[in-house]
Amino acid sequence: MVTHTPLPNVDPLLPLPDNILHLARADPSRTLGFILNDVKLPNTESALTRVTWRHALRDVRQRAKELVAATKHPAREPGEDKFVVGLLLRTGYSYFLTLTAAVMLRWTASFYTTDVYCD
Repeated sequence: MVTHTPLPNVDPLLPLPDNILHLARADPSRTLGFILNDVKLPNTESALTRVTWRHALRDVRQRAKELVAATKHPAREPGEDKFVVGLLLRTGYSYFLTLTAAVMLRWTASFYTTDVYCD
């Protein structure tokens, strides 16, 4: 059973990356969410994988390093010109990581998806 502690207060005057770090550091073992696996993996009890703030932040930091290496553009400092990056990914955990990494780098993300649903 997953237990939850109250969320710490966020400061609306702080930039979003600072609030994300504040939330992650307040209780790193807190559940951020769950990944629903499309196919149950061998040797797993559930098709759901729990993701903690610690796990997600580690993955986001890795993705941020990959983005900086690929674009040759460092994290933007407050007051610098915007750096717009287009994200073309399938939705899922990878999309979440890439978007969050872009936010943490203080880049401006433009969203694109290959997932189109028409009725």
